[in-house]
Amino acid sequence: MRAAILALFLAGSLAAQTGSLAGTVVDRASGWPLAGVHVRIYIGLMPDTAKEPHGAMTDAGGRFSMAAITPGTYTVELERAGFLAVPGDGFMGHTEMVIHPGEQIAGSQSEMLPLILIAGREPVRRPRFRHTSEGIGGRRPPAPRQPAVHSVQRRDTDERGQFHLFMTFRSTSSSATRL
Repeated sequence: MRAAILALFLAGSLAAQTGSLAGTVVDRASGWPLAGVHVRIYIGLMPDTAKEPHGAMTDAGGRFSMAAITPGTYTVELERAGFLAVPGDGFMGHTEMVIHPGEQIAGSQSEMLPLILIAGREPVRRPRFRHTSEGIGGRRPPAPRQPAVHSVQRRDTDERGQFHLFMTFRSTSSSATRL
């Protein structure tokens, strides 16, 4: 009987133990620490429905720490203007981590990629209309092939001829965010 009560008491106190997380966030392209990164962890897939949210900002050395974290599986998000978080290997590219009762995680490292904006203006051209006689011997020319570039996203040119390109540096390393 005593053994059962002792086991129940130990299990209850172990479940009540909280954990902690401390680490750094770096620029993957340069290896430099990133200040001003908002590090968020929460249980769930979306911040809107998150349970047990915790957050911290990185200091000048890219360091952050969080204490009193309830044990569980957490989704990790990094946010800083001009940078993108390196995709993780979890659901929908999220980075996930498990915090066990009483676990003190120290020295974790997360990486972000710099986001480069290139903007400009192209001459505005009036649309050309071309009449084709499909079905009466005419043939539609093949659609032009677009290059398969994964690191550049281009927004269409607006009515004033302005455009924006968004690029990120790619690393030759295949490692994911490590927490």
